[in-house]
Amino acid sequence: MDHEEYNRTGAATPVMLGIANNVFHVCIVVFGLSTAYLLYGVFFGLGDFASWDRARQITMIGNINLAGNAMLAAAVVGSICSLVLFWYEETAGYVIALLAGALYFGVPMAFASMGGEPSVAMRMTVVKFPVAALAPGLIAFILVVRDLVVRLIRSLERQSKVASDLQFGNDAKREERPVRMSLIGKCWEGAYCRDYIRTHCPIFQAKDTCWQRRRGCYCDEEIVNTATKKSRGTVLEMAPNESQNYANSSTKKVVFLSNEQKVERCRNCIIYNEHQREKYKVLLPVVMVLSIALCAFLGYQMRDSVGNVMNVIEMTIRRFAFTGDPTTAIKVVKPNEGAVWAFVLAGSIMVIAKIIHVLEWAIFEKKW
Repeated sequence: MDHEEYNRTGAATPVMLGIANNVFHVCIVVFGLSTAYLLYGVFFGLGDFASWDRARQITMIGNINLAGNAMLAAAVVGSICSLVLFWYEETAGYVIALLAGALYFGVPMAFASMGGEPSVAMRMTVVKFPVAALAPGLIAFILVVRDLVVRLIRSLERQSKVASDLQFGNDAKREERPVRMSLIGKCWEGAYCRDYIRTHCPIFQAKDTCWQRRRGCYCDEEIVNTATKKSRGTVLEMAPNESQNYANSSTKKVVFLSNEQKVERCRNCIIYNEHQREKYKVLLPVVMVLSIALCAFLGYQMRDSVGNVMNVIEMTIRRFAFTGDPTTAIKVVKPNEGAVWAFVLAGSIMVIAKIIHVLEWAIFEKKW
């Protein structure tokens, strides 16, 4: 999304976006340089730290702290800038979450796979990475939650297609209907059924729905003709094609459609799309509650799975590493319990968002 589109939302001014963009790029450079320096020290530069003289060790520890603080500051400031720059980007939160996870878990695990006894400087360096991952992790969590909330609000308001894209009833206007008790109304209970059609409509008389019979007032000329016998000579909005409007034609045209063609006709009818929107509004809270209950029920299993996955990855890395003893492992940094639960929570929110996305796809795209 460009800056002009972002600014139309009123969330930020061009000046704010420009400052955030410039600071963000500076943070990337600082973060990249400090990270590269620390990674070089972990995997190459600090191997013989124990053999150095005291003065050199003190200088190196000072350099490690300086680089670590620079990485942390760049991560915090850059994360705040990313919140401004990528607030309306749907995938930003998920990408940042993956980067934060790699920073928090990846470097300690990779270092542990090297084997050997780490020096004080190495341990001090490795600890810098999980600390720096906390800020982007928090920002990623905020962006993911924001994406979920916006998706919910947008989904409640959306229809599968805008009216102009529909083949049947695209010019129809919504009309106020009496309050009904049913959550999902039948076609003749909706806002697009007309009083002068309803009383003569065979679908209404049978108390059925047009999408079950695969024929209705907006797509089937015969129903329009049957319902408007007393209205010959008028132009009806229900008629798909004026030349096929029986109220304006003395010639009856018979069109035979396959079942698949009738289904496709329903998919492109404003009445059926309104039915899908109502169905989504009913299913959404049910799916939300069930998804949250499922994630809560599987919370401890998911927490244990994080540790199991880390162990499997570490064992795999150690097995194929060129250094270290592949039969042993050294835990340099034990993942914080709170961070693991935060990871589980973020993962649960991602799962819920994906389930909602699947529901949208089923209701609005596949039209189930």
